[in-house]
Amino acid sequence: MCQPELRDIEKEKRRLAFEKAHEIRKFEIELYWKRTTYFWAFIAFSFGAYIAVVSSESKEFTNRENYAFVITCIGFIFSLSWYLVNRASKHWQTNWEVIIDDLEDEFTGDLMKRHIENNNKWYELTLSYRYSVSRINQIVSLFITIVWVILMCFSGYQILSISTLSLSGNWMFPIFFIVTIAFFVILVKWGKSEKPKEKVTLNRKSSKECC
Repeated sequence: MCQPELRDIEKEKRRLAFEKAHEIRKFEIELYWKRTTYFWAFIAFSFGAYIAVVSSESKEFTNRENYAFVITCIGFIFSLSWYLVNRASKHWQTNWEVIIDDLEDEFTGDLMKRHIENNNKWYELTLSYRYSVSRINQIVSLFITIVWVILMCFSGYQILSISTLSLSGNWMFPIFFIVTIAFFVILVKWGKSEKPKEKVTLNRKSSKECC
């Protein structure tokens, strides 16, 4: 195969890679907001359940503090997961943006590198400003996570302040505390993206086996 044909093939490969990178980046952004909606639904439900438990005045509702603590543990894990997912989504968006940035000059010029010079000030409330949507979302998710940590500590303090040395009747507190710490470690340490070490191989059937 001659050199011009090889160059054409390589250029076509780069063009397909450029288009595919655009498609995947767009898909990642769509997933980003779908995931946010998913987590918000669970977190909002957890907040509602927590408020309902702590504000209940029913005398028949015993172990209120234990149930409140369990809810805060669930809310904390979901909020932490949301925060980590936001960071992961931003990583993969950046991954495909860097690939697009590397290939775009050959096909569309420096389109992605162009942006307006916005000289508006942040305190000019009715004017546009170059805030980062993904960073704001990460900050909000981190704030919600910290709120759940505070509520969890408050609920835990209430349990410890009224409990005795016996764990009878307060079994949920130590169990959910240990489980929450365990899942915190699992999410932070083993939630990182890496090539899975699956013990599988690809077997190809021969033409005779297919027949």
